[in-house]
Amino acid sequence: MESPFLSGAPAHDSSTAKEGDREGRRAVGVDAFLVEALDNPRHRLTVLRMELDIQKFIQNCDQQQFEFQHLPTSYLKCATHRVAQHYGLQTMALDNIIDGFSRRVVARKTPESGFPAICLSDIPTK
Repeated sequence: MESPFLSGAPAHDSSTAKEGDREGRRAVGVDAFLVEALDNPRHRLTVLRMELDIQKFIQNCDQQQFEFQHLPTSYLKCATHRVAQHYGLQTMALDNIIDGFSRRVVARKTPESGFPAICLSDIPTK
C-alpha cells in the first residue's frame, strides 16, 4: 500500500540499493533535504524536536520571534532554516559579534506562517 505522503516511488526489486529508494521517494510538498534528514536515524529526532518547537511557537499568539541556539554544525543550521521555512516562517542567521560565528537562527512569523498540509512527524521512515 502506497503512503499518501509519498509519490513517485518506482517499483524496485529487493536488490535495489538504498540510494535508488531515496531517489524515487519524495514526500509531496516537503523539501527533499528534510525528507532525507527524516530518513536518517541520526537526524530524525533532532528535526522532529525542531518541528515541535516551531509548532509551539506558531500556536503562541504573543510570540512573534523564536531563536534557535546552540547549532554546532552547518548541517543543523541548514535543517533549522528548512524546518522553519516549511512552516512559512522567515529565517535568518545571527552572527556572534565576539567570535564571528553564526550559532543562532531566528525565525519570525509572517502572514503565511502556519501548519503545513503535511507535518514532518507524519512522514514515515523507510
